[in-house]
Amino acid sequence: MDELAMAKLGVADVGSVATVIKEEVVASTLKEAKESAPYQEVVNEQLSYDDAMARVRKSDNTLSKNEADKRRDDAYVGTRKAIDSLTYSPVDEVSQKATKLYSIMDMYGASVERLPDSKESEYLKIIINRLKEPENYQMATEIGVKVFVDNLDKCENDFRSDWGEMESDKEEFRNSLSATKSRRKLEDAINAFYGYLAYNAKYNANKEQFAQLQRAIYSRYLSIRQKYNERKKKDDPTKTEGGEQK
Repeated sequence: MDELAMAKLGVADVGSVATVIKEEVVASTLKEAKESAPYQEVVNEQLSYDDAMARVRKSDNTLSKNEADKRRDDAYVGTRKAIDSLTYSPVDEVSQKATKLYSIMDMYGASVERLPDSKESEYLKIIINRLKEPENYQMATEIGVKVFVDNLDKCENDFRSDWGEMESDKEEFRNSLSATKSRRKLEDAINAFYGYLAYNAKYNANKEQFAQLQRAIYSRYLSIRQKYNERKKKDDPTKTEGGEQK
């Protein structure tokens, strides 16, 4: 419960989580939380996000572009985390191969997904091409991260497929960039505020009240995520609630 997995959510639901935070904080008696800098950042970033998304919703093409960009960001972060986790494998061969692959993922630092769209695409194509070199691709297959590499490649190609068309329409292009930037900043603000709650739920003199607020937000976050779990079960009816095969 120490973090909210924003990568699990669609673009619109990022705003929904921010709304949940605002509603629960306002309903609480925690003046300290209401006046905190992390909370004010969520409020301010949601205003910018709502304004950007209002412009985006006027164009299905622009909205689709932002959804594709979020899928690409999430695919990069997911691939990076999957490979990083295997660098700690107790099996030497696995950890060594994962370390080699992680050096490729890390060649431009940890925040490629935060770069402007064109620069992000430039770096990702280099990273993907390196990962898909025969020797590296074989290592990815052997340690079980091939599916992540393939998905990252697909998400990047999907994003780039209509890049030229978007760039030719200057207004839609600007709206897309603005919405992407606002969504990323709102995700950062949400994560920072939730981290603030988690810390104070452990160490603040009013930790019980902070813990109660954290639980309330997390419970509603799970309700938002539930529809994604239901989609997965619908796509694969052999899965149980816990994700295991029947």
